[in-house]
Amino acid sequence: SCPDTSEAAEYTNRIFPSVTQLSDKHFLIAGGLTNVDTSSGQTRFVSGDSGKKAFIYNSQTGDLKRLSTLMNVGRGAHAAIVVKTQTKTQVVMFGGTTALIHNPNSTKKFPWDFDTIEALSTVEVFEYDQDPFVGQFKAFAGGVAPQMFTKRVFPTANIISDDGLGLVCGGGPWGVADKPNSIVFRECDVWDPVATDFLR
Repeated sequence: SCPDTSEAAEYTNRIFPSVTQLSDKHFLIAGGLTNVDTSSGQTRFVSGDSGKKAFIYNSQTGDLKRLSTLMNVGRGAHAAIVVKTQTKTQVVMFGGTTALIHNPNSTKKFPWDFDTIEALSTVEVFEYDQDPFVGQFKAFAGGVAPQMFTKRVFPTANIISDDGLGLVCGGGPWGVADKPNSIVFRECDVWDPVATDFLR
């Protein structure tokens, strides 16, 4: 449970945020889908402005503090990795979506679906020196974030080398094997933390 403070109260109900361990006691909670839209006749969970918020949770004290910095794009169902260099720590978040449709009667045996228009191929980079409470989400030159080979929702991401290369795979629409573009999800993206971009 969260403490009853004004900052913790801003942690509205959210589904599919990323929760990333920064230290023995600190965790970054970022994004998530925070609003429900039923205007189309479907139940859609959307990110809204509150989906851009991020929080640091202290597991030893139970404190939850909202960061002053915001994600560039509200998103949920994304993946995240921690990359540490000699001077900085980065939490890199990949893909996700701005909305998910909840369909409990789905024949795919998974009640969540998405429209590829709302899926994301971009990244968010949260960066700090030593204190995550003063970290910032990176503003990219020209406002254009690096993009993966394809849009990915619920992808997997892992560090694959000592120098922090990240491998991002999967994240295609359910039943993608039956669709013409299924081959694109057989490819993975490799994140280069030095270039702050994907290897091409």
